[in-house]
Amino acid sequence: GRTIMINPAGWGHFEYMADLKLPADADGNIIIDGHYYNPYKYSHQGVNDDDPCGTVWDASDNAALASIVSDLKSFVSIAKSKFPGKDGTHIPLNMGEFGASSVCSAITNANRASYIESVVSVANALGYSWSYWGFSGVEFDAYSQKTNAWYPEILKALIPDSPSL
Repeated sequence: GRTIMINPAGWGHFEYMADLKLPADADGNIIIDGHYYNPYKYSHQGVNDDDPCGTVWDASDNAALASIVSDLKSFVSIAKSKFPGKDGTHIPLNMGEFGASSVCSAITNANRASYIESVVSVANALGYSWSYWGFSGVEFDAYSQKTNAWYPEILKALIPDSPSL
């Protein structure tokens, strides 16, 4: 009688959800929880040597925005075909991790917020629930432990109607 969230293999990336084997009567009690970090070259820059700093998110780049839409729609399509729900729906999808690295000093919080806002708007439009990675101390911070305050641009990207905190 409890609802549970299940991650696909491969570090929880949605791309692997088609490999999940779920009970046939899972509709209503299981949510597929996945991670989304595309384009990875942007979201993880500076985190390791394979992803150097220097990629700036450009929300006016129609190809970049279209890739987010295409990715998230493809995951909905997988859910509809592999895990159909009642009345043409599908098993619910939760984007349990997404975000942008704060490691590179040239990438501003405003730039990270622009990317986050792009991902959130597409996810919301497609009916995903979501939670941001991470709050603080994980190189994707939305909150500063030093100042005990939210990064205002990130907070507004996540919760547009939020009061200034």
